[in-house]
Amino acid sequence: MWSGEAGIKRIMQVAVPVVINSSSFTVMAFIDRKFLLLHSFDSFSASAPAGMLAFSFIAFFFGTVTFSNSLIAQYFGAGRPTQVGRVLWQGIYCALASYFLVLPAAFFAPEIFSFVGHSPGVQVEESIYFSIIHAGSIFLLLTTVLSSLFNGIGRTQVVMWVGLGATFLNIPLDYLLIFGGLGIPALGIKGAAIATVIAQAFGVILYLILLTRPKVVSIYGLRKMAFHSQEFLKLLKFGIPSGIQLIIIHFGFTFFLLMAGRLGEDVLAASNAAWSMDNLIFMPIFGCHIATSVLAGQLIGAKKWELLNQLTRNAFLVSMIYVFPASMIFLFAPEFGLAPLLSGASGDDYTRVMDLAKVYIRFVAFYAFFDATGMTIQGVLKGAGDTSFIMYTGLFCSIVFMVIPCYLIATVFHADGSYLWLCATLYVLFTGVISLARYLQGGWRNKSLV
Repeated sequence: MWSGEAGIKRIMQVAVPVVINSSSFTVMAFIDRKFLLLHSFDSFSASAPAGMLAFSFIAFFFGTVTFSNSLIAQYFGAGRPTQVGRVLWQGIYCALASYFLVLPAAFFAPEIFSFVGHSPGVQVEESIYFSIIHAGSIFLLLTTVLSSLFNGIGRTQVVMWVGLGATFLNIPLDYLLIFGGLGIPALGIKGAAIATVIAQAFGVILYLILLTRPKVVSIYGLRKMAFHSQEFLKLLKFGIPSGIQLIIIHFGFTFFLLMAGRLGEDVLAASNAAWSMDNLIFMPIFGCHIATSVLAGQLIGAKKWELLNQLTRNAFLVSMIYVFPASMIFLFAPEFGLAPLLSGASGDDYTRVMDLAKVYIRFVAFYAFFDATGMTIQGVLKGAGDTSFIMYTGLFCSIVFMVIPCYLIATVFHADGSYLWLCATLYVLFTGVISLARYLQGGWRNKSLV
């Protein structure tokens, strides 16, 4: 249980750096929103939906190139490290091509948010934030591809240090560009977006420095820069379902926040606050998901199928180490996390938003257990290449439990915001249950990508 290739010790060696890296970006977003709340209530309300919508435009391509992790893991597990470079370069080409496909959306930000229908002040802030974050999304795509080499071979501590470096750069830049100083004028939400893009570009530079070392180039075949149609098509075959699944999920939650805005600024602000807390608990779950996917890929590449059940069980236990205490805090002491985030709001705003956010965050506490279950199992399925099933599950649950009911709640019934969070809970619950059923059915077994 503790030692071995699928033991808790090995899972934590891979997962903990991924969790720290994922959490560092969550903390970066948390601080970003905290600074924006101190600057302007409209800026705070605009940051989450604008940022999520910007990611929605690249989510398909982000999910596609992320599958490089599983391909590299299987090649590494099969003892063929020189094939890693070929996979990495196909991911880079995919990222560059996808960026130029989605870039034009940055020039239509005002029209997009005018259609959404938020208040005029929030629309202006959303348009500014979206256009900058979206224009700089190439750095996020490249960071994702370049990190896949280190994730795939299990050296996730490298990814952690790069992520922490970007975070530590972003925090002072955030403050400086939002509020002004050192001869730089206060830029507000525009400064927050610029700081985020600069930090992501810094991460790309760090990866390029690490990957161009002669030893790394030689071991992993990084001179194989040519376009390789077979490897590129393999990335697309298994990566596209991952990309579709991610864009479905992300669109569902973005739509959720947009519908929250239709129920009023207090509901939107409280949902933003609860969503920030959700990220604090989700990103470590996502980190365990990535680690499980990598280790499953390595075990499958090495033909060690018998260890997958042990890996799944132990990965779930590792995720519970974080999820259980965090859920208890959200359930019984929600002010512990919400108060620091909302402390910059004025008295009346603070009271109204806090009262709503305390209700919403308890939904997060409940569905976190099902989220950990679903993400752990999907990590194994993804490592095996069973990405089509994951895609169809996401499509079904997103439409049935998120998009349709949230639209009706916000535009037809004009119901309480709690009903939106009930929809989110049902979405996570059924995703976890369906994924568990697939895992137990066993149709994903005996697949190999390499």
